[in-house]
Amino acid sequence: MKLRHITLIVFLFTQVLSIAQNLSSNPDNGITIRTQKTVNNLGLFHLGVASGDPTDQSIVLWTRVLGDSVNDINGIYLVALDTGFTQVVHSGSFTTGPQMNYSVKLNITNLNPDTYYYYYFSALNENSLTGRTKTAPVNAPSAGSLKFAVLSCQNYEHGYFNILGEFADYNELDAVVHLGDYIYEYPENERIPGRAHGPTEAISLEEYRSRYELYKTDPDLIRIHQQYPFLQVWDDHEIADNAWKDGASNHNPNTEGPWNVRKSNGYKAFYEYQPMWPGHDSSVYRSISYGPLAEIMLLDTRFVGREEQIYDVTDSLVYANDRTILGTQQYNWFTNKLSSSNAQWKLIANQVFFSPFHVGWAALPPDSPNSLESAGLDIWDGYPMERKKIINHIATNQIDDVVIMTGSIHAAFANEVADPVNDTGNGYAAIPSYNPVTGFGAQAVEFITPSISSDNFDERAPAWAAAIIENQWNKPLPSGNVPNPHTKFIDLDRHGGYILNVDSTRAQADFYFMDTHLAPSDSSYFETGMYVLEGTHLLNASGTKYPAMANPPIPAPLQPRSYLIGLEENAIPEIDLTLYPIPAKDVLNIECEDFAKGPLRLKIYDLSGKVYEQLYLKNFSGSQELRLNNLPSGSYFISFERKSETHIKKIQVIR
Repeated sequence: MKLRHITLIVFLFTQVLSIAQNLSSNPDNGITIRTQKTVNNLGLFHLGVASGDPTDQSIVLWTRVLGDSVNDINGIYLVALDTGFTQVVHSGSFTTGPQMNYSVKLNITNLNPDTYYYYYFSALNENSLTGRTKTAPVNAPSAGSLKFAVLSCQNYEHGYFNILGEFADYNELDAVVHLGDYIYEYPENERIPGRAHGPTEAISLEEYRSRYELYKTDPDLIRIHQQYPFLQVWDDHEIADNAWKDGASNHNPNTEGPWNVRKSNGYKAFYEYQPMWPGHDSSVYRSISYGPLAEIMLLDTRFVGREEQIYDVTDSLVYANDRTILGTQQYNWFTNKLSSSNAQWKLIANQVFFSPFHVGWAALPPDSPNSLESAGLDIWDGYPMERKKIINHIATNQIDDVVIMTGSIHAAFANEVADPVNDTGNGYAAIPSYNPVTGFGAQAVEFITPSISSDNFDERAPAWAAAIIENQWNKPLPSGNVPNPHTKFIDLDRHGGYILNVDSTRAQADFYFMDTHLAPSDSSYFETGMYVLEGTHLLNASGTKYPAMANPPIPAPLQPRSYLIGLEENAIPEIDLTLYPIPAKDVLNIECEDFAKGPLRLKIYDLSGKVYEQLYLKNFSGSQELRLNNLPSGSYFISFERKSETHIKKIQVIR
């Protein structure tokens, strides 16, 4: 939640206090804390693995290794169709070092569409977690539907990322759409023991890197990255609160240096730690096709084009025709994409609240509706003419099935999107030619995801106040006016996310909430499904979540691999095995007294898992000379197999 938003809501709650003195705070909700699932022994690959930005033929893979800040590290990676890596389809080597902050980022191509893949990295005799990812379909998905988790706002100090662990176990997602505030730049203000930021605010490149290092140690964040590809945008806290293209409310150039330097530091750290590359203007706006069923258009409403916020609804500059939150280039790109997309569903990943957000109705003297309305103009309400142009573009071009996915505000909403008038001074929505009963006049729908852990409305004010606001939000006032008639679902005080399900007949957002975020928990629950039928703009509620996948894929295992190239290594004591010379040329000598009795099978694999040589020794004597004439120069693995035991060593061959 942006600081101004928090101030606004606290102010709003004080207004309703006078009508709720007889209400008491909520009783204990009977939360049961459960054991948090974790990943252990990550070692060299201490932040796990990740993938992102899938196409029908490619995927970006990411990891980071622990380096010494001086020397490069070489390693290998493998991509397979199974967790045992018996069907390796892609492999190769990588080099990383201090110039890349020891990040590893690979664009894997020549893959099949709509296919699950498993991958891992190996270096310095250590393996990463096995990750699972999925390519996008080129035609209609085989299952006839798509599922995306939609999430935002994970403040490490405010609580645990429990919903991420729950969605990691959900096991049916095509991808995760993360709408920003992946990190928070603030200095530490510890709420929960053991979950504190560093003592300084993130401003320098090293401070931003350190913040990503901290966040990416969260076990639930590691697990959800491990299981699904991510489609990511940033919001403001990836650099500074309430940012615009040339500054931020939480940036003082006199004490914190030039804004462009700080923004560059935030950009660089973001791309070092996320499975994606910069898009247009070094920004995050781009589109990703999921075949004829859906296209996802990811926006940047923060840094590439946004003009400075004006926190005054009576200022005529707010309503200037050329005022922009996207910038000219991104606006043209976006509207062209909307018009030219051949996909049925146009899914918009958007950071801040798009629909009208009216709170002035709750003002009590001496405060005015305008003073409340003005505090919330960091969202699209502060850029109303550009919003009007986009809505009119959708209507004029008869673009159906537009769904806006929004985060940032730390609350859950489902809105019908219609063209509002620029109403100042009344504090409620005025939307001509729109009927909230039938949805007539709406041009799209908007689903807003609650926060993962960042403070909700009730965590800055009494919990009962949220219930009052929720109840009145879209109900008639004594005057007969309805503050927000376009809102069909609202929740201000729970943490979680939603899963957006799309098929040829509907788009349904299933909202899930956690029982707590203040301690590790794996207890989530389905609250409601809000859906829109194809070709319409009327939101409906469903008490039933979208049907589960018939044959879900095998999840990636929680622990790192203890073996290489698909050969399982049982938990057996280390043996005294000597290979020489290394590197070898024509002959490799093998000595191992532990294998002096009984038969022994030798196999030599290249980095892709291809078997180059096989040798069966009926009575191994403890030493053996192995001819390498058929092996080209390169790195190989040699396996020694006896009964249920397998030992693997790496060798180098030179010519």
